[in-house]
Amino acid sequence: MTTRATPGHAPDGAAAAQGFRVTVCVAAALMIASLVQFLPARTMPRPVVSEGSAMSVLWPQGWNFYASEPTQTAVVAYRVGDGGGLTAVTVRQMSARTDLGLSRAGSAQLVELGNISAGLPRTAWQDCVGLDPQVCESRTLTRSRSFYRDATSHATLCGHTLIAVVDPDPGRLPNGWGIEECANVYVECAA
Repeated sequence: MTTRATPGHAPDGAAAAQGFRVTVCVAAALMIASLVQFLPARTMPRPVVSEGSAMSVLWPQGWNFYASEPTQTAVVAYRVGDGGGLTAVTVRQMSARTDLGLSRAGSAQLVELGNISAGLPRTAWQDCVGLDPQVCESRTLTRSRSFYRDATSHATLCGHTLIAVVDPDPGRLPNGWGIEECANVYVECAA
């Protein structure tokens, strides 16, 4: 006696096996297509090379978007405490403070920080190339503060702030980041 699959019931064994094989074949085809970009161009026939360049149009970042080291400078901010201690203010996009990237607060803060750093005069910046980060920070904090009026509606960088432009340097230990320049700033926020 043969049983037929009815709506709401599991399919018979042959249909389930066929569905599994189709799923495996589709997954394998996608995996092979994404691995083609890593093959050297000289080892592939010309039609495959042109398909690889077409694939890069559809999938431009490859896996480097997720796995590569940062290569550009970043601007970060630290709140300066009464005793001169520093507390990081800027947060990563995937932080719990930004609801793992779902909140736009991290992006808004980066825009705010970019506006402040762009609005500072060139004389506000301490050159730190080649200096130890602690030396750079202490030299910057001994300089007179620059004042900046932040007109952002939901400002997060109010008060005494140290702004640093950091550069990824894989040879620098322990964290691989070096400070290019710093600014000692008092950010006045609109009420």
